Amino acid sequence: MASTQSVDWLGSRNIYCALSVNDEVQLQPEEVHIWSASLIATQDRLETFFGTLSKDERKRAKSFVRGLDRNRYIIARGILRELLGNYLGITPEQVRFTYGTYGKPYLTGLLVGDGLEFNLSHAANSAVYVFANRRQVGIDIELLNHRMAWWELAPIIFSENELLELDEIPEEDKMNAFFRGWTRKEALAKCCGLGFSLNAKVYNVPLRHLETSRVIEILTQPKHQGVWYLYPIDPLVGFMAALAIKGTRLNSIRMKVY
Repeated sequence: MASTQSVDWLGSRNIYCALSVNDEVQLQPEEVHIWSASLIATQDRLETFFGTLSKDERKRAKSFVRGLDRNRYIIARGILRELLGNYLGITPEQVRFTYGTYGKPYLTGLLVGDGLEFNLSHAANSAVYVFANRRQVGIDIELLNHRMAWWELAPIIFSENELLELDEIPEEDKMNAFFRGWTRKEALAKCCGLGFSLNAKVYNVPLRHLETSRVIEILTQPKHQGVWYLYPIDPLVGFMAALAIKGTRLNSIRMKVY
């Protein structure tokens, strides 16, 4: 596993603390671990990670038309396998996945009994991973793309209340507010395991900057009703990201750069 400096992304907020390079990677019941990673590929890195992938993952990697997309996929999956292997005490090759109806990956076979839950997201050359003990988690990261026509997407993904909130936000912060809302909705949808099938307009997320967690209730999906917590995370300059968890409030969020 790579050994790089630890970063406390939200230093003054006492729920957030950095993982030390020398820490044992062990999850406590009321904490989550978040890792950020670069997807920039060297030939050695590609060969190493490709060798850890399953047959299906290798097939998918070869299906990408653009070499850049293929390389990012290989690196992202290779890092995921290495991190999971470290938490589970097995080799990356021994990690086995299954997928939910809407594409969310889960551990399968005997690994299910460990209760390790995880999620990942990537944008451009950056990725984020979240790990938790027996609690649903979802994470999303997006590149702050100044060329994107975000104002055209806002009416598609935001509720009427969210659009009203967006109108009230100063013009200079509207783009950031859009990406805050987008990543928060994506993180919630991934946490539920519903992906794009979750109607993003039937629940509201805050668009303004959060200093602490925010409770979100989803009442329109019978199978997934409950209380969810949104947490702000600031992994990298030029990106927006969000974490969603189901259950009780967290005691700590520990973060590390891979």
